[in-house]
Amino acid sequence: VSGKFQIAENYFTQHLPTVSHEVKPFLVLGLGEVYACQDKHTELKSLLTELVDYPSVEVLLQAQLYFELGQVNELTRLASLNAEPVMEDTILGMAAELTGDMTAAGQHYFTVSEAAEPTWIALNGLAAMWLNAGEISHCRTYLEEAERLAPEAPEVVFTRACYYRFQD
Repeated sequence: VSGKFQIAENYFTQHLPTVSHEVKPFLVLGLGEVYACQDKHTELKSLLTELVDYPSVEVLLQAQLYFELGQVNELTRLASLNAEPVMEDTILGMAAELTGDMTAAGQHYFTVSEAAEPTWIALNGLAAMWLNAGEISHCRTYLEEAERLAPEAPEVVFTRACYYRFQD
């Protein structure tokens, strides 16, 4: 958050070899976020191989990191390993976005939006799609829900900024 990525990277890499099996995926994800923030895609791709044995740990964060790298196959694999329909549809929606199949992405995200506990990623995805289609009222509905769930997520903040620009 402070932007001191080198300090964070040093911390995670120093502790990663000595942590327990239970703690390891969280350090890997923390280091992954540091790499993603710095556009260190080669390092991130290599690091994410260490998460293969942890498909149920912070599933959405893992999906976001695979999305960052454009790894459709890894997203599909991760979706297939998560029996929870909301997570599976969210991740499959992300994979569809990467392939440019916005119809499939929208269908997956809409299914998630109808769930009792939707993901902010799906709601934000729908908000962005409606905004791109010029449907401001639909965008606002999904955006408000995404903001309620993840008000500080950069993707949600970006969608809100685009929404405001559309208001002019």
